[in-house]
Amino acid sequence: MRKFVIYLGIIVLVVVGILIACEDDKVFEPEVIVEEVDSGLEVISSSSILADRIEVINEPLEVDVFGGSPAKVGAMPMAPPTQDYDWTYLAQMPVLEDQHGTYYSASFIEFHNNFVYVTYNVQGSTHDGALEIIDVSDPENPVSVNYALFDGIDINQLAIDPTQGSDKVWLAGSSSKLGAVVVEVKVNSSGIISGTHEVIVHFESVFTPDVSANANSVRYAADQPNDDGKYLFVTCGNTVGGLIKLNANTLEYMDHEVYSAAKYVVVDRETPNYKAVTFAAGTSPVIRIHDATTLDYNGPGFPDIPVPYLPDHQNVDPQWEPYGKNAMVLASEISTENRTVFIALGQSGVRAYTVNNGNLVHETISTMLVNGNSNGVNIDADFEFIYMANGADGLAVAPVPKTGSFPRTITPIFTWDTAEEPASANFVSSGHFVPSGGPKVPEYSIIFLAKGLGGVKIIKVEEVLK
Repeated sequence: MRKFVIYLGIIVLVVVGILIACEDDKVFEPEVIVEEVDSGLEVISSSSILADRIEVINEPLEVDVFGGSPAKVGAMPMAPPTQDYDWTYLAQMPVLEDQHGTYYSASFIEFHNNFVYVTYNVQGSTHDGALEIIDVSDPENPVSVNYALFDGIDINQLAIDPTQGSDKVWLAGSSSKLGAVVVEVKVNSSGIISGTHEVIVHFESVFTPDVSANANSVRYAADQPNDDGKYLFVTCGNTVGGLIKLNANTLEYMDHEVYSAAKYVVVDRETPNYKAVTFAAGTSPVIRIHDATTLDYNGPGFPDIPVPYLPDHQNVDPQWEPYGKNAMVLASEISTENRTVFIALGQSGVRAYTVNNGNLVHETISTMLVNGNSNGVNIDADFEFIYMANGADGLAVAPVPKTGSFPRTITPIFTWDTAEEPASANFVSSGHFVPSGGPKVPEYSIIFLAKGLGGVKIIKVEEVLK
């Protein structure tokens, strides 16, 4: 009897071992979970509330000339090309506050047609977010159309489907319950956010057994020349994450690559090869060039670009962790065959690298930062100005360097800030507008500067006709 029990025990152990081995041999199939929300989105459209969202100021911009003294732009001789433009502090948006007294900080800003889309999150451990739509068709009088509040989800960035007739907007964020998410909402041609369409995509089955805590960035792209395939590229995570590719029509999973600290993504369709460009932060940061079709990276034609942090300089404190705020923007240098990615690198300022060969072509002067970190960067549509959101140092404006040997030095002409505390310049975006009326009507740009709990500042830059 004892031998029978021993044999039975051996058989059980063998069977259990086989089952475990089979479990280990299973092919992991990543997937995303697409969940339609039935509760309805809270959209604020009350005219009495929205009337207080924007205060028109319309005063000349008072700046600090870099390396000089305070002045009004245009009031004294300045380096080209600023002398050909009028700079106006157009308006300000106070910090967004809900009915419970919670303050929302602007996290990302995108121009689309005559609207500006602003995303928000809540500082600290609270997970709540918002999306606000601003009508800038009349640049002298920007108007808040409406905003939506997202309970339990921080919103970090957005992407818009630019296809005519489409109303889809995708928001990248962090859910207190689900970790990294993308939320799909609809915004019609009048800037009205739909309160009945909200779809949440979450990724806990992509990085199994781990869960990525945060979706940091999302970008839309479509196949050329007929936009047959539409895709979303999503960067996730600090420690756990990577790049995910989704079908933008169905939100189905297509592919992913795993690496830590995937902070930002831009998509370059104008180089010979279709590329998704990400920034992988951390102790050995790189700009990562992906084949946008396969997501392959660091291979022939798609080399990683090392982005070493500079030693501490001036009196800028080091970032509290290696996964600090970063932003990237693509721009053309002379032709679309020579694309450049500008990147904000915290205490290391702003740099620019060519996408095709990884060459460093621009870097900010070492004395630019005094008390702040470079959190955001944007290039105007005419490729004249670089706008840099430099934290406690406010907004820095520099001409794009166009002569001299590489790497060329980015030197601000002036800096500008307002006195709110606590508030720092976290993100900057701009849009270019060509009014009707022919060549006698000057073109202009609108700059939106996110300042955390200081709200959003709006600046107008107008060409001076000669």
